[in-house]
Amino acid sequence: MPIAPPVPPAIRHDFSPEMWATDDAADAPRRQVTVLGLFGWGLGALLVALAVVAAVVLNS
Repeated sequence: MPIAPPVPPAIRHDFSPEMWATDDAADAPRRQVTVLGLFGWGLGALLVALAVVAAVVLNS
């Protein structure tokens, strides 16, 4: 008796290397959103760090 249920073929296909290795024009918008998302996260982290530094300086 298996401990975990078998993974359905659709989910197994989503994580296959063949899917991630494709580099066609259909993936361009998703890649652009990912880059913009990472830029947004970095900008947010920078703003949080600046706010923490400003709070420490103003409270000292």
